Amino acid sequence: MLGYLLLNQGETQAAIDLWDEAISIFEKNEDEAGIVQSYSGLMCGYFNLGLYDESIDFGVKGLRLAQESGDDQLLLLTLGNIAFNYYALEKYEEAKEAVKLIRCLKEPVVEGNKVSLDQLEAGICLVDNNLEEAKYLIDRAYERVLNLNHPALLSETLRMRGKVYYQLGDDKVYEESFEESIRLAQEGNFLEYLAQTYYEWGKIELAKDNKLRGELFLLEADHYVKRLGSPLLSVNICRVLIEFYKSLNIFELALHYYEKCSEVERKAHLKCSELWEKRINREKYISEAKIFKSLYDELETISHIGRSFTETLSLEKLIIHVHEQLSKMMDTTVLAITEVNEEKNCLDYLIYLESGRL
Repeated sequence: MLGYLLLNQGETQAAIDLWDEAISIFEKNEDEAGIVQSYSGLMCGYFNLGLYDESIDFGVKGLRLAQESGDDQLLLLTLGNIAFNYYALEKYEEAKEAVKLIRCLKEPVVEGNKVSLDQLEAGICLVDNNLEEAKYLIDRAYERVLNLNHPALLSETLRMRGKVYYQLGDDKVYEESFEESIRLAQEGNFLEYLAQTYYEWGKIELAKDNKLRGELFLLEADHYVKRLGSPLLSVNICRVLIEFYKSLNIFELALHYYEKCSEVERKAHLKCSELWEKRINREKYISEAKIFKSLYDELETISHIGRSFTETLSLEKLIIHVHEQLSKMMDTTVLAITEVNEEKNCLDYLIYLESGRL
């Protein structure tokens, strides 16, 4: 829960660090549910950074574990976040497929999950222009969330409710829903919901040809997304503003947001490169650790050989024992040991062959 709170407040890296730490703890305790939940959180965190490949990786890891567990609630959590990500990327067919899989599972136990699922399906119905079903789903989500003490989820539900009622032509409910969504997001400092709601509201106002109001809301969205640091939302806001200023022949501002959009995408690519570098270094450290472990094991064997020197005074037995131990580590067929013979002023060679003959 703390991870998602940090995410909503724009502390994406802190949320990712928290989920990374949680995974280490859950792995030690063999807590499968905790690991899946943390992977799901990391999927959302990396998605917010614009690192979609990494987000998918964690989503797939979480999904595999959830499938192995046979726990419908874990599957629902992971598939739900995957569906939300597809919806945000406007990959609506993929989002629909994920929702279909979710509906084949047992109904969510957590009321908040029921609200989120209804809200997501309402958005998909809007895309298909199925307004009657969208209204039914968002009204049900709204009734459910009113019984919960969850201002962030209520803010998100109200935003979708505003979009649905705008399409239905009910301006009163549309306005009230967006206003209340903004109020709740401001009280909770939910930067993601502030940026997203102002963005959606601004687009609708431009569609209604309320240029001044639409511009104001989009600029508010741009203000909050700077603090949030979400590349996807930032790029979407910039693209709407580019087209808006072009339509007014204000090319200087259109160019400004074009350059800003390019800079956001460039930074996202850099972030991706940095992450890959960290991965490569991590793999390198893991490889080195394996080598050190192998060397340590060999030293342990050699140490055991050293301790065996005091176990017998028979030189013949000592040489045979050393040969046997070394043969476990390398292909040794002949062992030769030299020692100084001071009386004869020469070197004596003790040679042990594989046949056992000295």
